[in-house]
Amino acid sequence: MQAQQDAAARRAEELARQKQQAAQAAYDKNMGYLNEAYANRSNLLQQNYNDALAQLQASYDSGARGVNRNADSAQQQAYINYMMSKRDLPQALAAQGLTGGMSESALAGMYNSYGNNRNTIDRGRNESLAALLDTLNSNRSSALQSYNSQLSAAEQQKMAYQMQLEQALANGSAEILQNKYDTLQNLDNAYAQQILALQQAAAQAAQKRW
Repeated sequence: MQAQQDAAARRAEELARQKQQAAQAAYDKNMGYLNEAYANRSNLLQQNYNDALAQLQASYDSGARGVNRNADSAQQQAYINYMMSKRDLPQALAAQGLTGGMSESALAGMYNSYGNNRNTIDRGRNESLAALLDTLNSNRSSALQSYNSQLSAAEQQKMAYQMQLEQALANGSAEILQNKYDTLQNLDNAYAQQILALQQAAAQAAQKRW
């Protein structure tokens, strides 16, 4: 009976060990899947963020090229107008009977007007480029906030799943230990009953001898 008791206890120990190994293996496998899924999610978020930045930069570059193209065209047109006016000035003054100092004064006025036009065009160019840059920086900030928010949400989700896996492993381990304890307790009870039966049988046999 003692040998049977020991053998049953060893089987209970071995079964508990196998169950514990199976629970740990399942935990390790699921954690591997979880880590892989989180890494894929992080890579996707990073790629989406990079794509968003590239698109924002492309939009800014396109807008800046348009602003510069329009400003350069306006500068060119202002220069053409200035040169044509300068060319036609003597004829216009002669038609009005104006010569000498008036010609120089009119020419200076035309040059000042041309300079003012250039300054206005440059100021408009700079303001438009500054507005485009402000929009780019604002959109970059929004994209970064969105990326960090999604990354944080993914991290929290991963931690929640990890806690579930750890709790499942802990619950499995507790169940295994409880089953092992119950098995050993049942074995002890059976052994005690067998011993008691033997003792009772021995007492009865002794009484019969008397």
